[in-house]
Amino acid sequence: MNLLESLKAEIAKSPAPVGVEIGAHSLPVPGLDPLYVDRVVNFAGAKGKIDIQADGLALPIPTGELDYLCSSHVLEHLVNPLFGLCEWHRVLKPGGLLYLVVPDKRYTFDQPRALTPPAHMIADFLRATAIAEREHVREFIYDTDWERLQPGTKPEQMPHDRQMHFDAYLKLIELGEAIDIHFHTFTPESLNILLRESGLVGGIIPQFEVVGCAERYPSERGDGIGLLLRKTGKNATTEPPATFTFMRQPDSRPGLRLVCPATLAPLQLQSDQRLSVLGYSHSYEIKDGMPVLMPCPPIFVNRKWHRKLWRRLTLFRARLNRVLWR
Repeated sequence: MNLLESLKAEIAKSPAPVGVEIGAHSLPVPGLDPLYVDRVVNFAGAKGKIDIQADGLALPIPTGELDYLCSSHVLEHLVNPLFGLCEWHRVLKPGGLLYLVVPDKRYTFDQPRALTPPAHMIADFLRATAIAEREHVREFIYDTDWERLQPGTKPEQMPHDRQMHFDAYLKLIELGEAIDIHFHTFTPESLNILLRESGLVGGIIPQFEVVGCAERYPSERGDGIGLLLRKTGKNATTEPPATFTFMRQPDSRPGLRLVCPATLAPLQLQSDQRLSVLGYSHSYEIKDGMPVLMPCPPIFVNRKWHRKLWRRLTLFRARLNRVLWR
């Protein structure tokens, strides 16, 4: 199934669709024109596609704002992937679409690695895991196919290079910096289990319905798992709060309303270079016309919706354990 064409067909039904792609870098999803959100401006020495600098785990977007969200080869880079999925669900309108592509470990440099159990990712969510751990780095460095990850490395140089990268990543973690690795691995079956055991898909009150899925996706790469998900539920009846609207220049399309990524409080334009948060003392920078809306960790404290999902997942796991231990 061509999931991208299905997405485009759905988007075309809206006169002015508002969409975002996360972590596009230099390889955006082709044929779309969303606003681009990324936590880094430069990647591998080059500036990528970016309109708003923000974290995919704490989007500065009001709840129920987007018609669609694209994430291609991003979920595996999140230390807490289930939290990311819940965050992306939050910013979509009811009926909004999540276009998701995740690498299938069987066809990438992750092939030798152990498959991450869905229960591990659910546990990370329940613990509100937000910091990379030593084991994440060890597995990425020493259990992957290094020749595919770092092509051209001579065999005799491999031990030195692995140790060098391992030490560098650990140093970044000590400094409180984010690291860019594959934290977890997926197959179509494990991704399906994660979505269903977390309650995001299926069950009595699913958060998403599956529009389409595909393996070896997209066909020109053949190494991914493709999913097109639609957010369930009804439109909110409350009036959204007035807040700062970002307009990409030059652009005649509707802008994207932005909020504080940590508290979801409205933003106000303080000057050409600053956004203040209504009701709070902190503010955010506008750099060369680009809002820089990176939250200060921990990002989980002020999110009422995270507590709600935490309770729902806790109850789900308790019911599951009762069934297993009967």
